[in-house]
Amino acid sequence: MLIVHADAILTGSRATPVIRGAIRIEGRQIEEVGDLVPRDGEEVFDASGCVVTPGWVNTHHHFFQSLLKLVPSGLDQPLSTWSPAVPGSYRGAFEEDDFRTAVQVALVEMLLSGVTTTADQHYLYYGGLPFDGAPIIFEEAQRFGMRMVLCRGGMTVNSWKGLQPPASLIPETLDGFIADVERLASTFHDPSATAMRRVVVAPTTLTSRVNADHLRVMADAARAMGLQLHSHLAETGDDELYCREKYGFGLMDLCERTGWLGKDVWFAHMVHLSQTDIARLGAAGVGMSHCPASNARLGSGIAEVEQLEQAGVRISMGVDGAASNESADMLSELHFAWLAHRTRARKKADGSLSAPTHLDLVRWASSGGAEVLGLRTGQLVAGYPADLAVFRPHRVGHVGVHDKAAALVAAGSHASVELSMCDGRVLCQGGEVVGLDLEELRARAARATVNLAGRVERPA
Repeated sequence: MLIVHADAILTGSRATPVIRGAIRIEGRQIEEVGDLVPRDGEEVFDASGCVVTPGWVNTHHHFFQSLLKLVPSGLDQPLSTWSPAVPGSYRGAFEEDDFRTAVQVALVEMLLSGVTTTADQHYLYYGGLPFDGAPIIFEEAQRFGMRMVLCRGGMTVNSWKGLQPPASLIPETLDGFIADVERLASTFHDPSATAMRRVVVAPTTLTSRVNADHLRVMADAARAMGLQLHSHLAETGDDELYCREKYGFGLMDLCERTGWLGKDVWFAHMVHLSQTDIARLGAAGVGMSHCPASNARLGSGIAEVEQLEQAGVRISMGVDGAASNESADMLSELHFAWLAHRTRARKKADGSLSAPTHLDLVRWASSGGAEVLGLRTGQLVAGYPADLAVFRPHRVGHVGVHDKAAALVAAGSHASVELSMCDGRVLCQGGEVVGLDLEELRARAARATVNLAGRVERPA
């Protein structure tokens, strides 16, 4: 296939972020990018009026939360009270069909915003859970053709404030957690640079859901299996306070002492950090999943993402779970991030604002995400896998736009995914997910939402 006549091609590269020309796809790879003419018999996709990007790479999500949007008891709450009211209360209400529907909703929402690779921190685990969510996640991702990174979450300590411990809140044992990671890794994990399936060790938090000695065991086990490490970090100031009160030292000391600093580690959020913390994280080369919409929704703040990158932290983007975002798609995330950081920007010497540009956000959502996940994807260059999205900005909000390359991030009105591919396979075409009956999924999700509300375990 040859993609031609695009208004702009956003490459995901820092060196040449925007180019003109055409993209030739041969099999599963990008063969050429540049001034190209069709070959005899070659399929040609006319991208006139469109913008082409790498397929977005989402590095933090919670798929099961896609049926927990706008739960009234958590709507106006910060993280500390939202968490028990929403994921804490509802985790025991999920049956296998509900979970599969939630996974499908999450994947479709991402596909329709141009995501082709996604990581899910799946922490719906407890003793007696009546289904195994991990193979469901991989099955559905394979069905839709997406690269899937399963971050195996869970807790070995129960600290859900405000909830009595029903079966769904009984923590796992450390041995049980490690054994299941080993099972998942042996079944699903592909260490290659263009893997379609990965497994990551990802306890839900480093503080209240696990003990420090467990963190060390998890880190050692992950590295012995060749797996990366992921968790939430400093989403609020509570992590630092918890460490000071329980251990007598700070959050960065906890990370360092338990092996949770390194280039094989990435954290979500990273909002409440001191300048010393930022320097230590940068020196260790950790990765970050920036989730600004969820952080704003829960009143957690805005991460110092530019300082973190300057310090050496590798930046990526995450939509987070839809229960703390409600619009868990990447286009919304990028647009909100662009605006949010400009609200506190300062003028630089040249008169411009010290805030991430639209090209920074494109890079973080593509090559940045791939780098954090250890994948050789996320760029529109020859030799890379054919992971891409062709967007048509067709709504009124895109009329009168002078810089088409900036429109996806800055204009704010959604664009249609005219074509998306992952590993050379077409996933979306003409604004629709290939092979999906969207109305049937909507109806099934509506029924599942009602069923979940009827089974919820209310706070004591």
